[in-house]
Amino acid sequence: MYLLLLQIDIATALLDLIDGSKLIYDALDGKLTKRSVDALIQDRYSMRCCPQFLGPMVETLHDIARILEIEMNSANDNPLIDVDAGRVYYDINNLLTSLQSLPDYS
Repeated sequence: MYLLLLQIDIATALLDLIDGSKLIYDALDGKLTKRSVDALIQDRYSMRCCPQFLGPMVETLHDIARILEIEMNSANDNPLIDVDAGRVYYDINNLLTSLQSLPDYS
């Protein structure tokens, strides 16, 4: 459902950007009327598929930002020393595997 909402948001933003453009064929009312012989019957495929293409890309950027935020706010020192409590914690969080896999997202 989240991806669908992103696609709707992107489609809305694109509609705002192209509002009033003479380069875009406005058929949102469902009427297929040509303005002239040289006019497009429908918009080019690249314009029509933008929300479906950009939606997953924006979702991936949100996922990457979430992972980066988690990693930036995590403790990845080994050992982790709590001076106030006088304790030493040994962990394996310094591998940063989640950050290493981020390029696979794109």
